[in-house]
Amino acid sequence: MLRSITMITQSQVKELFTYKDGNLYWINRPYKSRVDITKPAGTVTSDGYRAIMVNKKYRRAHRLVYMYHYGFYPETLDHRNNDRLDNSIDNLRPATYQQNNRNASLAKSNTSGVKGVSYCKQTDRWKAAIRTGTKNLTVGRFDSIKEAEKAIIQKRKEIHGNYANNGRVVK
Repeated sequence: MLRSITMITQSQVKELFTYKDGNLYWINRPYKSRVDITKPAGTVTSDGYRAIMVNKKYRRAHRLVYMYHYGFYPETLDHRNNDRLDNSIDNLRPATYQQNNRNASLAKSNTSGVKGVSYCKQTDRWKAAIRTGTKNLTVGRFDSIKEAEKAIIQKRKEIHGNYANNGRVVK
């Protein structure tokens, strides 16, 4: 499903911006402002994305970069390396909501340090679990965190394919 975000076309994006090294730069100063056109357009939001005001509406820079290159917005865009400010076209790929979630980094609330692995006090073992569609799948219970990590990484590659992310930012 393609998203229409208050209708901006590829030609309009190319009229407003130039693309260089993963960033968009204003061609001319917008709205008689004092914007420095030698710096990347937009501002970094509280959730870590760069947003740019276009036609009185903030738009995520990665979406504008994708529109600049391909002429449409995919349902969801995924940053391959999980760096929300790395909007280089090679780092962006179309994804479904589920694929984007599969590529998520390690959650802040994770206490084991390994994505998908938790300690089970009842069994005194490490539990490896993964989400597949709408179901949770227990990969197994292990005596060591290393064994659990190895098993979850293998299962994640098998199930998530190119969108598998083991919780570490790839740089």
